Amino acid sequence: MILKSLSFAAAASHVAFAASVTIDPNLAGCKALEKIGKTQVHYPNDPIYESDIFHASSSSSQRAACSVEPSTVDEVVDIINVISEQNVPFALKSGGHAQNVGFSSTEGIQIALKNFNSVEYDPVTNLATIGTGQLWESVYAGLEPHGVSVNGGRVSGVGVGGFVLGGGYSWLTNQIGLTSDRVVEYEIVLYTGEILKVNREYHPDLFFGLKGGGNNFGIVTKVTLEAHQQGQVYGGQIFISKDSLSKANTAISNWDKNNNDPKSSIGVTYGYAPGQGLFAELLLFYDGPTPPKEVFDEILAIPSAKSSVFSRSYTDLVLSVNGSATDGVRG
Repeated sequence: MILKSLSFAAAASHVAFAASVTIDPNLAGCKALEKIGKTQVHYPNDPIYESDIFHASSSSSQRAACSVEPSTVDEVVDIINVISEQNVPFALKSGGHAQNVGFSSTEGIQIALKNFNSVEYDPVTNLATIGTGQLWESVYAGLEPHGVSVNGGRVSGVGVGGFVLGGGYSWLTNQIGLTSDRVVEYEIVLYTGEILKVNREYHPDLFFGLKGGGNNFGIVTKVTLEAHQQGQVYGGQIFISKDSLSKANTAISNWDKNNNDPKSSIGVTYGYAPGQGLFAELLLFYDGPTPPKEVFDEILAIPSAKSSVFSRSYTDLVLSVNGSATDGVRG
């Protein structure tokens, strides 16, 4: 009798334990994607997963339950359907250059768009069609043999998708507007699973909304932009130590007040390094091989710790500035 009682108690305990076990709903969504079998699902500690969730700033990173890398719009539709059915949070990532948690990161399903990486140019229409998972430096390199470019990211490591849908402030914005101003068509998968071509003629309201509306309307897989002729440019980085910061501040202020040349731009970053103290990093740009003397003269006269400013291709200038250099630093 005692043995029977113990056996019954153990069985009851086992039933209670089994009833209390629940599956993480985010992980359940990942498993549902696996069952479709079209897109491989990656999990923590898989190098592909780690690459898929990587962000340039630690402040914008999250550990997703899993990651997927769709290659076709049909695969994107399948993923959207699973996410909708399972009610799982998700995020879209092109380059991972967002600064805020949740903008392109999630604890649910991370959708990495890196396989949407085409770069095509039509010389007849002067239009470039670009996959939203591509990085801008690769876009410029792909267009450079045609003698053209588009106005996209200013440093390396920046993805096309988030930049375009956020508006996009480029080195050429003073001359030809925001990146979104140059978009003539979007390919988008709506969150209903519908695939649309969106332009001024078809779905004009959505066309307007996508110019700065982010990923709120669906998953954009391609954008078509007006290209422009692009030759050599002048620019690069200047690092200024704390001893010359006062002169740098004055020179930057004077440039801001007095410069009226739309071909010129300056990017300014102030930072702190242990053992070095405060410093400034200036990124100069001029849309031409040689700027007029008065444009950067005062800035170039400041004693610098390091300088790499010269005439170069647009692609080379962008590649010279590592936009992911802050990995693990900001947070």
